[in-house]
Amino acid sequence: MEPKKILALCAMAFCFYTVQAQNVFPPGGNTGIGISNPESLLHIRTNGTAAYPSKTSRGNIMQLFQADNNDLEIGVGNGINTRKAWILARHLSIPEYGEHYSTLHLQPQMDVMEFYRGVAIGYLPSSDVPYGVGLAVAGNVGIGTTTPLAKLSVNGNILATEIKIKTNIEVPDYVFDPSYQLPKLATIEDYVKKHRHLPEIPSAAEIQKEGVDLTQMNLSLLKKVEELTLHLIEKEKQLTQQEQRISEIENSLKKINNR
Repeated sequence: MEPKKILALCAMAFCFYTVQAQNVFPPGGNTGIGISNPESLLHIRTNGTAAYPSKTSRGNIMQLFQADNNDLEIGVGNGINTRKAWILARHLSIPEYGEHYSTLHLQPQMDVMEFYRGVAIGYLPSSDVPYGVGLAVAGNVGIGTTTPLAKLSVNGNILATEIKIKTNIEVPDYVFDPSYQLPKLATIEDYVKKHRHLPEIPSAAEIQKEGVDLTQMNLSLLKKVEELTLHLIEKEKQLTQQEQRISEIENSLKKINNR
């Protein structure tokens, strides 16, 4: 066979092998990209100035997974101690591929939900989320705020079909105990004239400063309703007695007039 034909065949074979070949890594050892001493099976490192994803930029992206025109981006901010990382799912409508974002499912619902373990944030890596839990968070959660001051801080409205609060605070049914000293209305009147709010109920200034503890407020209002109920019962008894007394007086006057 002529040398030219042999070379042509070799070139064709090399091209075919190059097209069909895949990157195969050895079964042992670590692989590094951008680092000479990788510390894991795949260790990727970048350096430079911090850049964050926007509508037209992927920022300091570390990994890009693409399926047709959908993508999943994993990024870590460059720079010393930027301490920012992100996972972003969005549409790849170049050039403005950040115009439309995609749904990112963490532990999506599957057919067999009885063995479903949800997402844990802030717990030890060795801890398990019990079956049936969608999201477990250790620490404070902020909605509309980056500085939550409680287990759940919401800067805005809350809409719910049901809210149930469990508490170990004593429910004021003791008001109906016969030994309970019901405050006199005159005493309450003096207090209201002086303080401009009901006893055991925070003032407007206190609420403005500290907010409202809904559990304590509801129980305090319940106590006032119970006390008011007892006052109404007592007043009704007094009115009944007065009506009876008036009726007796009227009957006596009729007898006198009919003589």
